[in-house]
Amino acid sequence: MNAKPVLVCLLALLATCGPLPSEPELRFAATTSACGPDSRSFTAILLTPDPIDFPGPYAPYLRVVLPEERIMLGSRSWTVGYDEGLVAEYVGSYTTESASRGQVNVTWVDGNLGAVEGSLDLEFTSLTVATKFKAPWVTLTSVSCR
Repeated sequence: MNAKPVLVCLLALLATCGPLPSEPELRFAATTSACGPDSRSFTAILLTPDPIDFPGPYAPYLRVVLPEERIMLGSRSWTVGYDEGLVAEYVGSYTTESASRGQVNVTWVDGNLGAVEGSLDLEFTSLTVATKFKAPWVTLTSVSCR
C-alpha cells in the first residue's frame, strides 16, 4: 500500500476543517450585577478578549454568574453541576455553550471598590478555559432584580 495518497487525503481533510479550537485569550475582566431566580441579586464575572464597556461585552466572552451578591462572596469555590445557581457560559459569535464541568474560585473581594479576584477552570463542548482573573466592578446596565 502506498502511504502517499493517504497522507495527501489526510492533509486535505485537515485543511478544509480549519484549525482546532483553542482556549480564547480572555485578557479583560469585569464584575457586575446579575439577576438570579426569585429576583435575587447575583454577581456576574465577565472575561473578554477586548476591554469591557457599556452596554456590555461583545462576543466572544465568558460569563460566570455566581449565586451570591458581591458583598456576600468572600473566599470560596463553586463547582459546575454541584452548586445550584452557578451559571458558566461561553458566548461565541454564533452559539452559546454552557460549561459541562469545572470550578470557579474567588480568592479575594475588595469591599470598597468591588473588585473580585480568583481563578476558573471550565470545560465546554468545544474548549477549555483555565485562567486567573482580577475583575473590577463596573455598572453595565441598571439592574433591578425586584
